[in-house]
Amino acid sequence: MAFGMGNDIHDTLNAARQEKTSVELQLRGGQTFKGMVQTVNLEYATIGPLAGREYFDAQVRIADICAVCVQVRGK
Repeated sequence: MAFGMGNDIHDTLNAARQEKTSVELQLRGGQTFKGMVQTVNLEYATIGPLAGREYFDAQVRIADICAVCVQVRGK
């Protein structure tokens, strides 16, 4: 997975979903959610299962996301 200047958060979430890459979302309020992107539409993304809370998913408003962290290089 690679970032590009032409990509917005919606594009990045869709790419992570297609490549089955774990993401960490940082929200404007300071909360973070880490997990796999399950679904993405124009307004919301569903993340789950959440790291450390395996029985929970989160539906996040894309407008509230200020950063998407993904592993783009090998270890």
